[in-house]
Amino acid sequence: MFKVTSIVRMKEEKPLAWNVIFKVDHSVMEYATDIVYAAKRNIWVANSFITHDLSSLMAVKRCAFCMEDKIACGVLSREHQEVMDSMVTNEEFLEKLNSILPHVNDLPETVTIEARKPVWDEILYENFTHKLLLKKRD
Repeated sequence: MFKVTSIVRMKEEKPLAWNVIFKVDHSVMEYATDIVYAAKRNIWVANSFITHDLSSLMAVKRCAFCMEDKIACGVLSREHQEVMDSMVTNEEFLEKLNSILPHVNDLPETVTIEARKPVWDEILYENFTHKLLLKKRD
């Protein structure tokens, strides 16, 4: 069973959509993926694969899980649901979100895996309009 043990960096790329660099099972290697919180739908959505962080891959040379030096980690990508579900319940992840999202403890604890770009585009559009509505209220 794989578990996200630390969040190295989170960068908000679009409203409520982050690129997250993280470690799994206290590994030396760092991994990356994208995740979005669909505010209107109250769900987490992630893509279907996990990559090795490129600077980490250059330093470590080989992933301890897949034993490869390729961009994607085949082992963690196959277990993506398990890894992502552990990410959205990780204390560090929730702490980083605390200033952005109210009531982080009430957020969903599971992630929907979605690889279709039109679905992501729709969610990102919803988040953008949601953010505009919130600004208008202030």
